[in-house]
Amino acid sequence: MDLYHHIVSWPLRPYPAIGESCGYHCWWNDPALPKFNHAHPPVQELLLDIGRYWLQAGIDGWRLDVADEVPAGFWLQFRRMAKEVNAEAWIIGEIWEDAQSWLIGGHFDGVMNYRLGWSILSWAGNKRLARGYLNPQYPLHPLATPELISIWQQTFSNYTPEVNRCQLNLLDSHDVPRALRSLVGEVAALRLALTLLFMHPGAPCIYYGTETGLNGGPEPGCREAFPWKQPWQENFSKLLQSLTGLRRKQPSLRTVEPLWRAIGRHGLVGVWPVTGLTAWLNRSREDTLPIPVDQGRVVWRLVAGDTNRVSPQGVVLCQSTSSFR
Repeated sequence: MDLYHHIVSWPLRPYPAIGESCGYHCWWNDPALPKFNHAHPPVQELLLDIGRYWLQAGIDGWRLDVADEVPAGFWLQFRRMAKEVNAEAWIIGEIWEDAQSWLIGGHFDGVMNYRLGWSILSWAGNKRLARGYLNPQYPLHPLATPELISIWQQTFSNYTPEVNRCQLNLLDSHDVPRALRSLVGEVAALRLALTLLFMHPGAPCIYYGTETGLNGGPEPGCREAFPWKQPWQENFSKLLQSLTGLRRKQPSLRTVEPLWRAIGRHGLVGVWPVTGLTAWLNRSREDTLPIPVDQGRVVWRLVAGDTNRVSPQGVVLCQSTSSFR
């Protein structure tokens, strides 16, 4: 008898005819993906051995696919094993919505922060945002700035600062439309969204092909081949290098969630207390956003412009020599 899987009937039919049962439980009714019986100790040992093998081979951690469809108790065992091999191993679960129960109970270090991704795109795209993709776990719809801030306050207050620093922050992935497609091909809007992604604690995750301007196809249409031999549609690599360097120079960008406030309809301001850093973001496609003259020196700018103004779809990061009140 096979105790490694959930057998329903014999004989097993991995290639069943239409209306015919395959004879075993499988993931999303796909006979090519039989489900393990996680209650069977040898199954647990097998999976733990696989996890241990690759950690000992030198990988830095695990991203666990559809983690909420595996018994939670198994992930407790998996975490104990991983930390025994490498105390700094990074364990990320694919959880799309609120993950408090997974992040306070010793299961994962962080999760895929989809909420941050869709909220950034929804704000940056505003009324020009593509609406064809309908997924309640990844709701793309225009956001006013106060709505955006409320989502972020809820998202980051749900977890401890230690957890927020371990989140996998992303705009898109292999399961949702490419960011540039959601932004209807607007390169300036994607530059703004990428900049905003790098201004939150956690690890920014750039989906392959974003640097080349891959736009995807019909929703989600996000798994096309990398253009190894074709000219790139766009080149975001210099921006990504610049943002990575900025986070190295300004550690608070990767460790502290700033205090956000709205400025008019299209302005967003983030303040990192004590550090003297203030970010001014302008999503307007036509109008500039004025900056008070006492904000200190400009340490980074997304779009060139006047000293005391943020260009349309631009960002200015200022640093004062004194901390903010």
